[in-house]
Order: sequence, then structure tokens, then C-alpha cells
Amino acid sequence: MSGRFNENLKEWSWDPVTWKKNSNTGLLHSNREYPKKFWHYSWDKRPKDIAGVLLLRKTDKDPTGHEVFVVQCYGDKFGFPKGKLNHKENPLDGAKREFLEESGTLIDLKAQKELKIQDIRFKRNIVFYVHIVNKDFEIETTPLADVEITAFGWIGISKIKNINLSNLAKRVINRSINHLNIENELLVYNTKRRTM
Repeated sequence: MSGRFNENLKEWSWDPVTWKKNSNTGLLHSNREYPKKFWHYSWDKRPKDIAGVLLLRKTDKDPTGHEVFVVQCYGDKFGFPKGKLNHKENPLDGAKREFLEESGTLIDLKAQKELKIQDIRFKRNIVFYVHIVNKDFEIETTPLADVEITAFGWIGISKIKNINLSNLAKRVINRSINHLNIENELLVYNTKRRTM
């Protein structure tokens, strides 16, 4: 399954997606293939502020006591649901919208912590809302943005180093350690970053 670019409409159309569980990670992966032309398409690369959600679920299956909801964008690195804010959109509303687009689920976001990160390189502000749910919380939907999202699901925090996390996701996890009261050696990443 793949996409086609309509030259007249100047837009992409895609075959329906199917999701298959990876036996190693338990994450759901898309069957999509991206044509080479897709990567040469002109995207809006202007720096914009970003908001996202770090959604954690309590569990007995992981030594940390927590699982985290992750998404993979365009078959590349994993991270947490996030995206650029729309014009005059406040970060909390933007985080809820992005979570809906990237998971298919609208959550009643009551953030236990707000993480603010300044991205000097791209001159933008990034806000992640940390939200912890009980072990019976389920996401039974699939992403609305099923072209952008190529894999998604829950993974134990102790296993998160087994997937290819983005540098931003590593920074968010590092900043969350104290709040989560988790053993530091399970999570800490060495990330190179510039601070103001």
C-alpha cells in the first residue's frame, strides 16, 4: 500500500492503512510505504511553537510501574504525540488536538506537570503536558493522522531504550524522572543540548 500524488489537485491520496502488532515491542505498525516523491514534497518548515502529551499509564508489567504511549512519525524516530500549534491556539488545546490526531482518542487532559523546553536552534517554545492514567485506561482507536503516524502503542518505561527515540523525546523523559519518582538509571539519556 502506498500513496499517489495528484498533480492537478496538488495533494496526496493514500490506500487504506492496516495495523499489525510487532511481536517484540507490542507496538502497532502501519503497512504503508512512502514513494520517493513523498520525501521531496515541499512542507511548511517555518519554526512554530509545539505542544504535546506525555501520557503514562500505571502498570504491574514494568519494574518502573509505568508504561508510556509512543508514536512513530513517517517510519523514523519514536516520540510522544505532539505538533505545531495553530495560529492563536493555546498550548493545552494544541496538545489535546495533537493527541487526538495521533492516537484517535480525545483525552480529558488534567496535566500533573507541565514541561517547558526552549529550542534555540529552531527558535520555538515546546510544552509537554505529563498526564498519568490508571492501569485500566485503554486507547482502542487508531490514529486519525494515519499517514504521519506509522507505529504507536504502549511500552514499559524500562524498555523505552529498545526503540529509536528522538532527541526531544529523550529530553522529555529525562525532565520527567523526578516527577515520576523512578530509578534514574532506568531512564537517563545522555543528550547533547544547548540551553539559554
